[in-house]
Amino acid sequence: MLGLICLGGLSGYFASDSIHRQNNAAMTEILSRQSSELNNMALLTGDIMESFAGERCVGELLEAAAAGTVPEDRRQEAMRLIAHMSKVCSTLDQIGILTPEGLVVAHITPASIGTKRSYFSPDGKAHVINTRSGTKREITAVFTVPVMRDGQVIGHVYATTPMKSLAARTIGSFHLYEHSVSGVYDARGTVLMHSDPARQGADDSGKSWVRDMLSKGSGFMTYADEEKQRHLLYFTSLPALGWTIMLDVPAAEAEEPLRTMLYIIAAASVLILLCCGSVIIWITRDMAGSIRDLTSFSSLVADG
Repeated sequence: MLGLICLGGLSGYFASDSIHRQNNAAMTEILSRQSSELNNMALLTGDIMESFAGERCVGELLEAAAAGTVPEDRRQEAMRLIAHMSKVCSTLDQIGILTPEGLVVAHITPASIGTKRSYFSPDGKAHVINTRSGTKREITAVFTVPVMRDGQVIGHVYATTPMKSLAARTIGSFHLYEHSVSGVYDARGTVLMHSDPARQGADDSGKSWVRDMLSKGSGFMTYADEEKQRHLLYFTSLPALGWTIMLDVPAAEAEEPLRTMLYIIAAASVLILLCCGSVIIWITRDMAGSIRDLTSFSSLVADG
C-alpha cells in the first residue's frame, strides 16, 4: 500500500510539472506572437513615415511655409499624397505635415490646417508618443518623423493610430482562458490597450503589481487582486515603443486541469487501495478457514 501511495504522489508531481510547463509554454508563445505583431506594426509604420518624410512635395511645402507663402498647388499635391497614404494604410487615422513650430500646413482633414500640434520631438528624432484625442478622448499612438534638409529639421510628418483599433488587430485575439486578459501599459502605468475596451485609458499606476511589472520589464510573476484571488502574470517590454505588454490569467483557471488530474489520480488510488484491501481480506479469510479446517482435522486424528 505504501508503494501505491508513493506511486500516486509521484504521478501527481509529474502531472503538475507537465501542466505547468505546457501552460508556461503556451503563454510565452502567445506573448511572443503579440509582441512581434506590435513591433512589426511599429517598424512598418516607421518605414511608411520615413518614406513620407522623404517625399519631394513634402519638403517643398515646408520650404515654402518657411519662406512665408504656401502655393496652393504644392499644398494640394501634399494633400493627395496624404489621401493616398490614408487609403493604403488602414491602421493610420490622422495624417499631417507640421512646421518646426508645430503649425499644420497639410492634413487629411482640411479643417485642421492652420491649427497647432506638439507631437514632434524637441531633439528632431523619430518617436512615438501616447496622447488622448481632443474629440473622442481616446488613447492614440502618434508616430512622428522629422523632415530633414542639409542636416536641418525643416518640419515633421505625423500619423495617429487609435489604440482601440490597434488592440483589436493584436491583443484582442487572446482568449486562452475564459477570464484571461491582455493589455499594454506605458511607462507611467496607464492602460494603452486592453482586451476589455472599457479599461483603455485607466490609470493603474497605484497598483503595486503594475509598478513591479514595469520595474522588471520582462518576466513572470504572481499577484493577488482586491478579492485575494491569485493571478499569473506574463509580461515583456517593447523598448522601441516604450510599452509593456502583459498576459494576465487567474491562477484558478490555469490550474483547473491540474486539479482535475489530481482528482482522477486520487480517485484511482482510492479504488486501487479498496481493491487491494478487498483481495487481502478475502485471502485472509480463506487462509483462516483453511487453518480452522486443518485444526479440526488434527483434533480428530489426535482423538483417535
